This record gives sequence, structure tokens and C-alpha cells, in this order.
Amino acid sequence: MKKLWDKIGTLLFFMAWPILWFYLRYGGVRSRVLIICDDQVLLIRGWLNNNKFGLAGGGCKKGEAIETSAVREVYEETGIVIAESSLVKLGSRTHKEKGLQYKARFFLVKL
Repeated sequence: MKKLWDKIGTLLFFMAWPILWFYLRYGGVRSRVLIICDDQVLLIRGWLNNNKFGLAGGGCKKGEAIETSAVREVYEETGIVIAESSLVKLGSRTHKEKGLQYKARFFLVKL
């Protein structure tokens, strides 16, 4: 059953590729949050990206600050409530993979 879901995720990724290309290229900056609790790192497993693990985060809504986006995305993806003041800025990077690219700002939060 897992292999079936992997194949469905891959199929959906490639079907959505043109939309993702446009959205990521012109959709603005995205947030990524490294969440550390004790000596453990929380990673999110995405079904749309071939089940790869990654950091919590996502896109900013129109007029939304990147820090607000990071807090909202962490809550949506993990259920963890964090304060904007707990975010430590780590920097930014342009991510390129499979013909897609986006600029992401990275944050650290320790629980």
C-alpha cells in the first residue's frame, strides 16, 4: 500500500508541476523552520515530494510577514504553537530542484 501512495504522490507532483513552477517562481518568499527539542530535530514527511523529509514551513499569504508565515505554517503542519519572538533568523537560500525554484528564509526555534 505504501508503494501505491508513493506512486500517487509522484504522479500528482508531475501533474501539478506547471502550476508549481508558476506559483513558486512568482509566489514570493517561503519560510522554513528548524525545530529542535532537547537533542532531537522535527522533520515533516511530505507525500507530494516523493516522501522526502524536510523542515516545516510554506508560503506567505499576501501582505503577511515572513515570521508570521513561519509561525502559522508550523502550527498547520505540526500543531505546535510558537511565538514569533522565539524564532531565530538563520538566513535565506534559493532552492532549486526538478526545474522548480523558490527563495526560502530559514528560522530556528528551540522548544
